[in-house]
Amino acid sequence: MEKMTVASAQPLELLVEISTEASRLATLVDQLYGVREDVAAFDSMVGAVDVLVRRIGWFADVARVASGENPLNVRGADVWLIPGRC
Repeated sequence: MEKMTVASAQPLELLVEISTEASRLATLVDQLYGVREDVAAFDSMVGAVDVLVRRIGWFADVARVASGENPLNVRGADVWLIPGRC
């Protein structure tokens, strides 16, 4: 994995992003219960959930490295943001 550098103010911004994405994810999950009968809408929302979960994981790993975690112990953006099905 490439070496990541994060400015001192960025870890807080990463936590803001994690919180924001988690809030969006919670909203989508709540909405999923209402669209189970509409297959197209359900599939679209599952895709959106997938993207948000991957972004949350990646943001968290960047924050871990910024906090001193060994970069070899976290996943890179390529692992988080490119689904295995691609």
